[in-house]
Amino acid sequence: MKTLQITVAFDRAVSHYLNKYIEVPDDLAKELHIKNANVGVLSENARVLKISSRGSTVELPKDLIRIVQLDDVFGCWPSLVPNYLAVLRCASGEKIYMTEIADVLRMSAAGAYGVVSSLEKKGFVNRVFGGNRRYVQLTDEGKRILLMVGG
Repeated sequence: MKTLQITVAFDRAVSHYLNKYIEVPDDLAKELHIKNANVGVLSENARVLKISSRGSTVELPKDLIRIVQLDDVFGCWPSLVPNYLAVLRCASGEKIYMTEIADVLRMSAAGAYGVVSSLEKKGFVNRVFGGNRRYVQLTDEGKRILLMVGG
């Protein structure tokens, strides 16, 4: 599955697609020479979503693609999505502890604990006991989301 982030809406009629993601099946992506990228939406009708990708115009059949919005995926307010993505990106590398996540998010340890707890309840991260402290690691679902957004 190829994932395209919609960063530009060229027409006000398609502005509701802004900041959403398009999931395109691999076979269709190969046929249309589409790679994971940022795209702009040009127009739409009942059957086709026309996008601008890497300097060319591509028509995507709506019955073969899926539109995804991250606040729906995370089940949170849109304003929390950047913090959730930051935690997922932090947890994708080496062991990272809560105090380090708090530093990255530029918030208190209690605030970072709340963000990590929400992600853990939704199945995106796990807290693992390692010696004297707990660290945060990604679950398979968290890895899938991070891969989807190109993180």
